[in-house]
Amino acid sequence: MTTSYPMNDGNSAYSYFNNSQRQKELIDASKDMVRDAIIGKLDVEEKYHNIILEFQVFFSDHVENDFNTLFRSFPYASRVLGSFHGRLFPSQSIHFAHSSCAIHWLSKIPKELLDEKSPTWNKGLIHYGTSNIDVVNAYIAQFEKDMEIFFNTRAEEIVPG
Repeated sequence: MTTSYPMNDGNSAYSYFNNSQRQKELIDASKDMVRDAIIGKLDVEEKYHNIILEFQVFFSDHVENDFNTLFRSFPYASRVLGSFHGRLFPSQSIHFAHSSCAIHWLSKIPKELLDEKSPTWNKGLIHYGTSNIDVVNAYIAQFEKDMEIFFNTRAEEIVPG
């Protein structure tokens, strides 16, 4: 069973909204790159300069998280239930996908790290900075599995093109 740690909702002192300055900086820094990718993908440079384009933006996160603050900020935003480690959208339905602050998260702690009798037991730690090479390799193997699933599912969802 996976333990979930959802964000605190609203605008309280401990809310995600008030404790995500680094994420905001990353998103702000990537705005031009995202805009250019959308323009290039949809071929809207000179062709559509007088036309207003509509976009629909989907966010995916823990099921327990409160998205109300986000939806008040972005009226064109929608929530998609599920993890980005699996399928989220129908085949060939997405024109552009972007992950700014989440792709490095693993889908789970490698099971061999949780077994106290295993030589790769990580003593209950969720990092590997001071661990032996077997622990590091277990995290690497999980990351490789997660990335394969992530890229394969996005490949099914993205419109070829």
